[in-house]
Amino acid sequence: MAAHVGALPGLEFLPLDFAGAATVEQVVSAGLEWPFSHAVYAAASGAVEGQILTATPEAYDGTGVWVVDIGKP
Repeated sequence: MAAHVGALPGLEFLPLDFAGAATVEQVVSAGLEWPFSHAVYAAASGAVEGQILTATPEAYDGTGVWVVDIGKP
């Protein structure tokens, strides 16, 4: 599965370096679950285009990032 996902042409993997890990830790401490926190860091850092595609847009309420709901037709 990893090889298939890694081969997708439009997919970019953002490493979680020290600055990112520290930011994610702060966001998690504020109450957001860690998987969502990493996505918020990626979108807010400018490392990616700034939008998050998700089936759980409500998880990002109050984060200030642009969320696209892919769970509804």
